[in-house]
Amino acid sequence: MGAARKRVQAGFLTATLAGTALFAAAARAEVDPTWADVEDRIQYGFYTEDVRALSNLAAQLAAPAGEQHELRSYYAALANFRLGELLRERNRSQARSAIEQCVEHLDAALKARADFPDALALQSLCLQQLTKMTPWRAPLAVPKRRSQIERAVQLAPKNPRVLMLDALVTSDSTPRIERLQQAVRAFEAERRMLDVAPGWGAADAYVHLGRSYLSLGEPLAAREAFEKALLIAPEFVEARRLLSRITAG
Repeated sequence: MGAARKRVQAGFLTATLAGTALFAAAARAEVDPTWADVEDRIQYGFYTEDVRALSNLAAQLAAPAGEQHELRSYYAALANFRLGELLRERNRSQARSAIEQCVEHLDAALKARADFPDALALQSLCLQQLTKMTPWRAPLAVPKRRSQIERAVQLAPKNPRVLMLDALVTSDSTPRIERLQQAVRAFEAERRMLDVAPGWGAADAYVHLGRSYLSLGEPLAAREAFEKALLIAPEFVEARRLLSRITAG
């Protein structure tokens, strides 16, 4: 994350969200600077485990009733997803509410653009988390979760976020670690390109890969993965926490 983006003032987002004409002009392929800043603020709040900042962002991104914009809805979902991750061990009820909001905002994003692979993949993971929190939802959520990730992979087989989320939600003959290795390679290729929106996930993929290495009893490989995550996002508290456990022995 660039230093300039991290210094975006809190009032910027509120002012930007008032410009609906700017929303309409946001490109689907190349990044609109507005959404790059929004994404960076969401990621920075998650990396630094700032629940209050993420809560404020989620509230600011919630669209008025009847308004549909694929990226606004997507980033509202991402903010709630990140909030749910941080709250999972702190307040299960609030975490569940955030994940429910993630699913609902992604419904809106997909209503605006049905072939949005990033939204399909993220919704699949949010549905998976929701079924773990509320098992009674499983009969309806599980089939949708599977169809969403399958559709995302079909639409964008080289999209690094799709590959990472596929690794997290899919259980088949291909080990998760191999899927995550494929995802980090795709992220490295994407990082050599012009900015895209969405563009998050590279540091997260390395953390997930590091955890997988730890589960296989490979601390040296895990350490390398966590160090790569911190090169991308030096403020990533969870990556630093996991790295410290390894270095402390």
